[in-house]
Amino acid sequence: MAYKAIHIYLDPLTQEFSEFLIALLDLYEFEGIHERENIIDSYITFENFNLESLEEIQSSLLAMDCRMSWEVEVIADQNWNKVWESNFEPVLIDTRCAIRAPFHPEYKEVTYTITIEPKMAFGTGHHQTSRLMIEQMLQLEFRNMKVLDMGCGTGVLGILASLMGASEVVSIDFDNWAYQSTVENATKNHIKNLAAIEGDKNSIPSTTFDIILANINRNTLLEQMKEYAQHTHQKSLLIVSGILEDDFNSIEEKADKAQFQLLKSNSLDNWIMMMFERK
Repeated sequence: MAYKAIHIYLDPLTQEFSEFLIALLDLYEFEGIHERENIIDSYITFENFNLESLEEIQSSLLAMDCRMSWEVEVIADQNWNKVWESNFEPVLIDTRCAIRAPFHPEYKEVTYTITIEPKMAFGTGHHQTSRLMIEQMLQLEFRNMKVLDMGCGTGVLGILASLMGASEVVSIDFDNWAYQSTVENATKNHIKNLAAIEGDKNSIPSTTFDIILANINRNTLLEQMKEYAQHTHQKSLLIVSGILEDDFNSIEEKADKAQFQLLKSNSLDNWIMMMFERK
């Protein structure tokens, strides 16, 4: 499958505008978003590429007095790994979790090490929302828990849940690349209790989960909140991210209507993580 790489330039390039752009790219289903010195790279399939989406993002930024320009590069399927590897750096979260590629050194002093192939699927642990999710997970008990990871990306969160002792993990993503990456990465990390599913909220198995992880985006979280309630029991935990601080009230309100009570929230660079308990 061939992709288009969109190399985006902002003027002025500030943290506020950069974070706003990344949120919009995620909303429009761009993948593999990566920040470099003066450029923000994102990737999208040929069939999903829509010039109007970029122009809408450009207009939104212009309304904030930020000018946006871009270059489009065609990335052939056979070149993708090389492109992603050149940008992929290991992720270290304290001394408890490391996310590395096979070509990185091992981190023997770290409690949990996850090895992933650097491919196009979003969710390699580099983004603020992934860090927020992992930091919260490391504070919880996963032993003997049934876990659902919605929008699993590369499978990092589900793999971590398994390493932390989860009895069963179901990882779901509508993107075929994400599904394939999750299957491959679960095998690479010797995870035998993770079931990967290519699908959406309608693909959630007919069971209940002790913990649901959902690092997606605002609109998807709002749309799927009802399904999360249907697949949890009293005291189940729902941990969400992929949202900005401005989304806090709308997410909390929707969660409350679905019988989830807010327990905790954390933020990093205007991105937030929210943890709920099923009433």
